[in-house]
Amino acid sequence: MDLKNIIFIFVFILSVGFFVYSLNKFYEYMTVGLKKDDRFDRVSNRLYRVWKIAFAQTKLLRDPKAGILHLVIFWGFILFLFAVAEAIIQGFYSPFSLQFAGPI
Repeated sequence: MDLKNIIFIFVFILSVGFFVYSLNKFYEYMTVGLKKDDRFDRVSNRLYRVWKIAFAQTKLLRDPKAGILHLVIFWGFILFLFAVAEAIIQGFYSPFSLQFAGPI
């Protein structure tokens, strides 16, 4: 393990810790005065709607031109996520590669 990997791991742990701290503060802020709702009543229906609206972008495809452009940009960022994940994993383990998936 190189010094570069050790520094990366240290900075990564610090950033994850700060993210968790910020997320906790945000959660506390958002739950002030919130009444308890049952959000686990229709799990399959909710997951279907998440897939349909968030990933398939069905609401945006109502407008053909803007919807298709938005769909391309959205899925481009999803592909970019794999490249970022590969870079983060390489920070921990340098020989790691996603070359089997093709050019990302």
